[in-house]
Amino acid sequence: MSTVALVGTKFTTLHNGDESYGFRIYSDTGEKEYSNVLSESEATNDDASLFRVALQLCDDTGREMLHQCVQDGETLEINGHEYSSEELNHMI
Repeated sequence: MSTVALVGTKFTTLHNGDESYGFRIYSDTGEKEYSNVLSESEATNDDASLFRVALQLCDDTGREMLHQCVQDGETLEINGHEYSSEELNHMI
């Protein structure tokens, strides 16, 4: 079984300091997705809210990784906290 991580992220452009918000999804098997489409007011530290936002906004790769966790019982770590598939189903 692989572990998937979902992390709320603040992105900063190095050359001008512009900031954007979003999330990163990655697995220990090398799959990854980055999204910086959220405004500061949409960014959240709440794990359940971040999970729902990611399900809505991620591309096929990210969606597949998240659905694997829900359907196949893979571990999902959201902002450093581990969730079971049962807990994830309650978040949806």
